[in-house]
Amino acid sequence: MSLILLTAFEPFGGEKENSSRTLLYEIPERVYGSRVIKAVLPVVYGHAFDRLEPLIEREKPDYVIMLGEAQGRTHLSLEQQAINLMDSQRPDNLGNTHKDDKIIEGGPDALFTTILVDDLVDTMRKRNIPAERSYSAGTYVCNDLFYRVLHYVETFNLKIKAGFIHVPALPSQAAKKGDMPSMSVDLASEGLLAMFDRLLRIRARQYREKSP
Repeated sequence: MSLILLTAFEPFGGEKENSSRTLLYEIPERVYGSRVIKAVLPVVYGHAFDRLEPLIEREKPDYVIMLGEAQGRTHLSLEQQAINLMDSQRPDNLGNTHKDDKIIEGGPDALFTTILVDDLVDTMRKRNIPAERSYSAGTYVCNDLFYRVLHYVETFNLKIKAGFIHVPALPSQAAKKGDMPSMSVDLASEGLLAMFDRLLRIRARQYREKSP
């Protein structure tokens, strides 16, 4: 049985909601015979990974899928890479800001997701769910967490598949801001479950191919 560690973020920037957290709550604890362990992380540079690392060490998941909110986006955005940069005038939830700072000194400039982005985007699009490949996870806490997870997986040569998905604003959030694009939690949930179905099918096929 596979294990998926699914994370989202708490509200930030004065908001009362975070679309990633709302989506996280919609996902059941078992999907297609696999366990889903869920965690809500702080919107704080470094601290989000500090909260996640013990869960990875204890649970030894097959997948770490991270969710984050991206107001202004129209699709579920599967991130291709994370960059070794913290740069945002917007403070995190402890008031920290960064300007051209490295996440990990001496680390690679960029690290790439270990999930098959194009395949998963195609899977969702075939079900009429707006999905896209994204080449920028930004330079805020989402990117910081994604980079640290990928660096951790690479450093310890782990077999974990790790990916990050940015989620559009909820309709309730968009309604307060005029013409902001949004996506219902039901549609986002359908997309995420379709992605899990595909990931687990790929894993099952690879397992069969390796079996004698």
